[in-house]
Amino acid sequence: MSKRIIGRVARPEAHGEIVVSATEALEGKLMQLNSLLFCIGSSDEWLGGTGQKHRKNLMGLASDLAGDAVELAREVAAEQARKPDAIN
Repeated sequence: MSKRIIGRVARPEAHGEIVVSATEALEGKLMQLNSLLFCIGSSDEWLGGTGQKHRKNLMGLASDLAGDAVELAREVAAEQARKPDAIN
């Protein structure tokens, strides 16, 4: 997996695109992870016998989302520490 900064989308603002803060990106990743784990948890019906290969792929995806969430949590913590009114 390549190293990338998840919270800062490398898009020009001139096109009217929305820049997402690390906090918003973290919330989004955690919501995705929650939904995915819900589906995996009820996978007997939801996967419908698609087999171990797909289950492994879903767990890999969950692992990637969790890793992204950890990186974003660190970025959020760093942003909070840089704020002048941060409580230490």
